[in-house]
Amino acid sequence: MLSIGFVFGVLSLTYSDTVGVTWLVPLVTFSILVGINMDYDVFLITGILEGRSRGLSTEAAIVRGMEVNGNVIGVAGLERALARSLG
Repeated sequence: MLSIGFVFGVLSLTYSDTVGVTWLVPLVTFSILVGINMDYDVFLITGILEGRSRGLSTEAAIVRGMEVNGNVIGVAGLERALARSLG
C-alpha cells in the first residue's frame, strides 16, 4: 500500500500544474504497479527452483517457496487487484 501511495503522490506532484493530463495518472499508475508485480512472480519461481536444486520434491519445493516468499506475494496480490481495478 505504501508503494501505491508513493506512486499517486509522485504523479500528483508531477502533473498537478499541467492541464489536460489527469487521464495519465491512472494509466501510469497501472503500468508501474503491473511492472512491480512481475518481480514477485520471479521471487516465487526462484524459491521453487532453489528448493528443487536442494533435492526437494516438487510439492515440497512449492511449499518451501511459498513459506519463504508468502508475505511478499500476498502483498503483490493486493497490488495486482488494485492495478486491475484502475485499468
